[in-house]
Amino acid sequence: MTDRLAKFLSVGCGLLLAFGVGVIASEDDLGPNAPVAEAYHETKNLLRNWRNDLGFAPERVLVPADQPGRGRMTVHRPDGATPGYRLISGVSGDKDSRFGVYLFDEAGREIHFWPIRYNDFTPGEITERNVFQHGMQPLPDGSIVVTFDNGDAIARIGACGETLWVTPGRFHHAVDRAYDGTVWAWQGETPPEEDQDTTFLSEFMVQLDPEDGSILRRVDLLRDVIVRHGVFGRFALHAAPEPDRIAFQSDPFHPNDIEVLSPEMADAFPDFAAGDLLISLRSLNMIAVLDGEDYTVKWSQIGPWHRQHDPDFQPDGTISLFDNRMGLGASRILSVNPATGAVSTLYEGSDQDTFYTWQRGSHEILPNGHVVVTETEAGRAFEVDPNGNQIWTFENVFDANRNGLVNYATVLPTTYFEDQAFTRCGESIAATQTR
Repeated sequence: MTDRLAKFLSVGCGLLLAFGVGVIASEDDLGPNAPVAEAYHETKNLLRNWRNDLGFAPERVLVPADQPGRGRMTVHRPDGATPGYRLISGVSGDKDSRFGVYLFDEAGREIHFWPIRYNDFTPGEITERNVFQHGMQPLPDGSIVVTFDNGDAIARIGACGETLWVTPGRFHHAVDRAYDGTVWAWQGETPPEEDQDTTFLSEFMVQLDPEDGSILRRVDLLRDVIVRHGVFGRFALHAAPEPDRIAFQSDPFHPNDIEVLSPEMADAFPDFAAGDLLISLRSLNMIAVLDGEDYTVKWSQIGPWHRQHDPDFQPDGTISLFDNRMGLGASRILSVNPATGAVSTLYEGSDQDTFYTWQRGSHEILPNGHVVVTETEAGRAFEVDPNGNQIWTFENVFDANRNGLVNYATVLPTTYFEDQAFTRCGESIAATQTR
């Protein structure tokens, strides 16, 4: 405890000193302002989250509860419930792990839980206190694949919480399971010093083998897409400090999702083919479809969404997405037709029941037309029918006035998991599969 306090005070004093010197330098035009701004924001961050960083409370992953006192899982309309399991991941305030995944049945009963302990996956200076478990993908054998914002690993966890494999790297945001069983995720990487011809973190689309976590394919967003095909970069360039370098704005693309078009859905998209890649570039307010072989851009559109997440191919030939509308106070779920560019609103809440998450967030369109919404920054997830009626609501209760963040919610068919998926854990969900 003494060592942590000393480290905190040392870093804090250093940042405060850097900030003071920077302010004087900027006033008199004596030095660069970028380090000053960075020191200023780091100081604010430290002061706001000191309880988290010293291990007292997980402040970085808690938010005020909109409706304090509500139950964790509430089923509002049992007769209208979509058949299947509710799988929800995020902060686990009622368990002995910082993060976890809950499995509920249609009645709202918790029937399984996967603990997620980042410190089990990778040693080093990055600790569980400073990462956010973001991506989560279930597999039929009862295991899950997870990623961490600000972390250094992608991992597969068994049905009973055991670590099956870990692949090091700055894998972040969403994880997608393709039709061939492989998994896809984004990975950021700082280029080697001798190869730093850009001024930003390189980003890669990575395909992994779910059996052992080995990397099957790694597509460089800058070299394989932007430079090779001459796209996107014009929206994010700054003046380069040297003529042979490429200078981008800070976090110029912020990729946050990738999805593979399946053969079953490909016929609905005549301009695309099975294996094509749907990506989301938040900083550009852009979603795009890339050829799955040579990564040429087959289609892209900027807005009217703002800082979007989670675009999904839909069976009717449209693409749905989570429109965060950062800074506007109300999010919504949109649909865009890539053949025409036409955009429609699928769900945007109401005056009595709005939803908003300025960052993160996800959605799912169910076969019956219901929409599952993950409202990350409210610590909430819910399902609504086509008329906007709430079917169930999950409040990730941490204490009387705060929720833990929720990163992903989905409804799975009762036949999704293999019959023996959880028997090794001393549990059986077979009874719920027969309803």
